Amino acid sequence: MRSILGLILGALIAGAIIYLTVWTGQSHLSQPVADFGVSANEAASDPLAMIPFRIKLLLCLGFFAGAFIGALVADFVSGRGFIGWIIAGLVVLFALLFGVKIPHPTWMAVLCVGLPLLGGYVARKISNAPL
Repeated sequence: MRSILGLILGALIAGAIIYLTVWTGQSHLSQPVADFGVSANEAASDPLAMIPFRIKLLLCLGFFAGAFIGALVADFVSGRGFIGWIIAGLVVLFALLFGVKIPHPTWMAVLCVGLPLLGGYVARKISNAPL
């Protein structure tokens, strides 16, 4: 029962953190396209071209933070280490689905998959819960 509760809480917290980072990034994109140095035609053909590097990096770090905190909460609530890995896997799955829907640069795709796994690993080491 604690494992299921940990899984649910971890997934909700991970999702909320990722949502907040995406929302924060989008709130900084309220500037007109002309302010980013690209034309409206370029912005329509490549929607990620107009997003600044810091916003793209914020999204990648959001995946890390979501996986890390979600896995940490899941590990502590459930008392089992593998529940945190399930949360990290769900975040990686979400990142892959997100990358398929909107094509991302290669560096961003690698970070959005690798950082959640790193977050799950760090959470596992901190929680020190048995598998």
